Amino acid sequence: MLKDNLVGKGLVLSFITDFFKEYLIDNSLDDLISILKRGKVEDNLLEFFPSTKRTDESFSEHFTKEGLLALVEYNEKKIFDVKLKEMKSALTTQITEETDMSEVIETVKQRVKDAKLPDVEVVRILWDVIMDAVQWSGKNQQQNVLQFFNCIKSSILYGGLVKEL
Repeated sequence: MLKDNLVGKGLVLSFITDFFKEYLIDNSLDDLISILKRGKVEDNLLEFFPSTKRTDESFSEHFTKEGLLALVEYNEKKIFDVKLKEMKSALTTQITEETDMSEVIETVKQRVKDAKLPDVEVVRILWDVIMDAVQWSGKNQQQNVLQFFNCIKSSILYGGLVKEL
């Protein structure tokens, strides 16, 4: 199915679209995703598109036009989750390496702009990254509470990060 000439002519996309439509008449999106995962194509659906149309926008536009909104929403959620993970990973690396605050701020601003992430998700990621940066090695609850307050105190430094955003 992934022969270049068939993909380029749009025949594969047409076939896969018809298959998805027919399958979803009697089955759920979860069932379809399960089949795609078993076939190891869930993460490669753009390969069914001609090379000039292998973008997330083309994916959304095509399947929306074909009435497969659930598939579009699933794909958008998957893309969103990947962007969140990438941002968290980048911030974790920067904070672990004690990168200059202005560089961390710039990273956050750029990723928020590129991914169009909502503020609530950005704050959640920042909180998670800052809390994960703390060594929670206290042997008792009092030590952990002290570490927590030290973390909050150091987070105030990163508070400039939230304020900047």
